[in-house]
Amino acid sequence: MDGPHDEPALLNMLAEKITSQPVNVDQVAYCPTMDLIAVGTRDDQVHVFRLNGQRVFGAAYGQKSLQVRRLHWKPSGQLLAIAWSDNVVRLISAYTGKVVHQLVNSVGPDPQVTILRWVSNFTDGKSARARTERPGGELTLDDVLGQAVQNHARDTAVDLPRDLALLDIEGTLPKLSVLISGSKDDDVFSSRASIDAMFHAPNQAADDSVDVLLTAFDNGTFHVGIYDCFDIGSFNLEQASAVLKGCEPLLHASHPYISTHTLFACTDGRPERDLYFIPVDLRFVSNSGQYLSLLASRSTQLQHLLRYILQVQNQMVNEWKGAQDLPSKFIRNINETLNEECQCDWVHAAYHLIVTGNCYTPVKEWLVNELTERGHKRWDKAISTGYENVRRLAHESLLPALERCAVLVSRLRGLSRHEVSNATLGLSALDLTNVIDTINCLNLMAHTILVHAGLELQQFTAFSMWLRHEIDIQAADPNSASAEEAAEKDTPVDHAKVLNYVQGAMTKSRLTEFLQQPFDIKDHPQLDLAAEGTSLYDLYKKELKKYNQGTPTDKGLPRLNDLFEHLSRQCGVIFNNISQTQRRNVMYGSPLLVERNCNQRVMDTRMCFE
Repeated sequence: MDGPHDEPALLNMLAEKITSQPVNVDQVAYCPTMDLIAVGTRDDQVHVFRLNGQRVFGAAYGQKSLQVRRLHWKPSGQLLAIAWSDNVVRLISAYTGKVVHQLVNSVGPDPQVTILRWVSNFTDGKSARARTERPGGELTLDDVLGQAVQNHARDTAVDLPRDLALLDIEGTLPKLSVLISGSKDDDVFSSRASIDAMFHAPNQAADDSVDVLLTAFDNGTFHVGIYDCFDIGSFNLEQASAVLKGCEPLLHASHPYISTHTLFACTDGRPERDLYFIPVDLRFVSNSGQYLSLLASRSTQLQHLLRYILQVQNQMVNEWKGAQDLPSKFIRNINETLNEECQCDWVHAAYHLIVTGNCYTPVKEWLVNELTERGHKRWDKAISTGYENVRRLAHESLLPALERCAVLVSRLRGLSRHEVSNATLGLSALDLTNVIDTINCLNLMAHTILVHAGLELQQFTAFSMWLRHEIDIQAADPNSASAEEAAEKDTPVDHAKVLNYVQGAMTKSRLTEFLQQPFDIKDHPQLDLAAEGTSLYDLYKKELKKYNQGTPTDKGLPRLNDLFEHLSRQCGVIFNNISQTQRRNVMYGSPLLVERNCNQRVMDTRMCFE
């Protein structure tokens, strides 16, 4: 107040909103970059509103027993983290309102979330502070934390490995295609906005801050993750002191300039509950420097790509399986009839009809009475659509995703060969080389699928024209003029392609060898994908060459599912090694008793830097 008679300053109301259900007062979060407010209501739903009261999106789940525990915005405002009573933290995109990630926390029997915080820490707090204290005051702390830092020169020494690592190569690659939504969990790739937010966002690796997602539970454990979904691991406050066994974390505070976070926790002593102050130093933030931003952002994108490739693979398998259902039914019916009456199958009868023009009686009855023109159209549409969809998914989705994977992994491998950075990152050049080997195998398989799909589609097109022509001939009365016209009709059929299709792809398509699920095939020896001392790509290329030449292979070729699972295991090892290395850099300070018999309903905390 300026004088003794001045009235105290009051907060001005910008807007108000009446909700259909009461709002939980401890479940209100304001977006730091956009005018959005997220609120949790008593009916365990989360609603996001604009300041004018307009509802943007909401989050709710069908299970009545599932309750909202905590919610918090990412510092960039792009994601909203919601902790539910099933100990799953779901990250909701602010652009689409869809679940981008589900973080499952395994921290013991029936724990409940008590803290959910998403904060930023600088990898070099001293230089970040120096930028805000420059004469003239051009930058504030909010500017440094935001995108404005990209437009200001940095007082950093020239570092060629770092500058090369920070080049935005991925931005020059073609955008990934939108996928058809297969289930609720895979819905994240079904919209352009969602894919752009995950894969085509501005280069975050060039930033020198790390977003830390901390989730604490009422059994004394807390979980740390960085960059959306990259897990560092779970920790127990009992490691700081035995007096904290079974404590309940209540409050959290941190500051962007330092890597030390603070937790306030109450012990479950009887009859008193003592409040302790526990410092937790995330030293990996400062020890790894700017390379941590690159490592975590690239690893997170690699996890996104694995999810994307998995959905592409499932769609390719489902498309091919669905395309084969109707033709298999037709062929199965005629095979049963031919086996009983002529002691042959449809392949033999069709080949005989193409070469000699003589149609077996059961085949004629089947063409005229069962297949008919309508059945032929359905057959043609099913197979043509199946081939086209497989080709489209391989060309527009699988190959671009594999290209991005190769770029990401090669950049991580380059970082692992830089000894100064690799000492604190936990990367293995050998493991990353093996991952690139598997990606090359998948690339070769995708191109092989494209080649065979195109060749077999040409053969099927010729077969479909021939089959339609035979239906017209067999359906016409032999003594009528229409029969003579049908027989003399000049149909441009490539009989060589028809014969190749009948003998091969009609019942034994090459695509089945790559797309059929492994549990559908018994006694199928596989290549040893985990064999050491050999190049999987060289071995796979050698076996594939034998297969394409019709030479028996020593062992069966791995399918798309086999190679992807192998790639997932290899990447899992890399992610685990990185997490273990960073977990060793989480240190505890000595807990400090703040108050005995505390009232946990009346407390708050903030960290200030002076």
